[in-house]
Amino acid sequence: VKVLRPGLASSVRQDLALLEGLLAPLGAAFPSLDSGAVVREFRERVLDELDLEHEATAQRRFHRALRNHPFLVVPAPVMRLTHESVLVTEWLDGVPLWQAPNPDEAAARLVVFVLGALRAGIIHADPHPDDVLVLDDGRLAILDFGATRTVQAERVESAAAALEAFAADDADELGAALERLGALPASHAPTLLDLLSDALGELAEAEPARLDSEAVLGARDRLFAHPRQLSEVIGAGAMPPEDLWPARGSVQLFATIARVGATGPWRELTRAALRDGWAADLDSAIAYES
Repeated sequence: VKVLRPGLASSVRQDLALLEGLLAPLGAAFPSLDSGAVVREFRERVLDELDLEHEATAQRRFHRALRNHPFLVVPAPVMRLTHESVLVTEWLDGVPLWQAPNPDEAAARLVVFVLGALRAGIIHADPHPDDVLVLDDGRLAILDFGATRTVQAERVESAAAALEAFAADDADELGAALERLGALPASHAPTLLDLLSDALGELAEAEPARLDSEAVLGARDRLFAHPRQLSEVIGAGAMPPEDLWPARGSVQLFATIARVGATGPWRELTRAALRDGWAADLDSAIAYES
C-alpha cells in the first residue's frame, strides 16, 4: 500500500512555482536549451507523480505487457482500492537488488526492463535498488511506477541509431542521429565521440566491465579532464523536453547498478535492449556462470 503524505502535494506545487526563477540562468548556461519547455515538462511529470491513480494506470500497463515474460514481473495494481492518494498492489516476496544472489544477472535484467520499455513506448524513469526485487524463482520484480512517461517510437529509433554509431566509432552517423533528435548539431559529433570514448573507457567496450562507484568517479574525472571539449558540447547541445524523463531513467538505471556494483557488457546489453525491447536475448550479450 502506498499513501501520499498529507500536505505533500501542496508543498511540491509551491516548490514547482519557484522553477520560473531558473529560466534565466538555465538559458544563460545552455544557450541551445529551450528552458521554458524543459521546465514545463519537468513540472508536468512531477505533478503526475503526485497522482497515485495515474501511477496505478502506468503500473497496470507494465503489468499487462510483462505478465508472460520469462524473467520480468510487475505486481498488478488493485484498481478498485486505488485513488489519487492511495495505491494498492498485489504482494510479492523477494530480496532487494542490494541482496541479489547474482547481482550481475539481476543488473543485466534491469537494463532490459528499463531500456527495453522504450520499445513499448514508455519509460520507467526512477529505478531504485529498494524497488527492484529478486524473487525466489529468480525473476526480477519492479515496484513503484510514479515516474513514467510515454515515448515516441521515432525518437527511440534515433537513440538506438546513435548508440550503434557510437559503438562503430562512426562520427558521421552519430551526428546525423543526434541532429534528428535535436540534441546536438552534427558538426560537434566528433568531439562528443572522443569525449565519451575517453571518459567511459572500458565501460563502453564490448567486453564485461565492473560498474561501481569507483568506475563512476573515474569516468567523471576523465570527463572533467577535457574542459574545452566539454564546454563545446554543453554549449552546443540541448535537451529536448520529451527526452527529459528518458534521460533521467537511463542515468538512474546505471547509477542504481553502480550503487549495487555489478559486472557486465553494458554497451552490448544496452544495444540489445534498445534493439529488441523486452524480448532481448541476454545470452547473446552475456554468459552467466552456473
